[in-house]
Amino acid sequence: MDNRNTDINKKLDFLKRNLYIIIALFVLIIFFFVVFSDSLLDKIQETNYEYIELALEDDLHGFVKSNYCDRGIAYIELTNNTKVWIRTSVNYSYSPKLLCHFIKPGDRIVKNSNTDSLVIFRKKQKYYFLIGQEIE
Repeated sequence: MDNRNTDINKKLDFLKRNLYIIIALFVLIIFFFVVFSDSLLDKIQETNYEYIELALEDDLHGFVKSNYCDRGIAYIELTNNTKVWIRTSVNYSYSPKLLCHFIKPGDRIVKNSNTDSLVIFRKKQKYYFLIGQEIE
């Protein structure tokens, strides 16, 4: 009977030790995720420091001089040298669906203040996106 209790106690001790290790690993993973996600965002912002986020209250009118896409975010420079970045915007009616892949140099972009609507003019056609949102 004493051997059975000893075996059970050994197994419980083993489980307790492993549970602490699992909890410690879980906490460590969360810690690294928080630290590295913040540093990744900081790195992106440092790399693109000259670009300003296009906010709801902003007004934007102009022709696209250049653009590139980084993690779904559109970085756009207009011919008047204005540089903005626009949150991931998707319109499933178009191909490509992501704004950052859709927009091209030469396109005219219009965003009026206090609205989240973007209108892209290309070859007498209008294309619509909502900043930071998806359109089905």
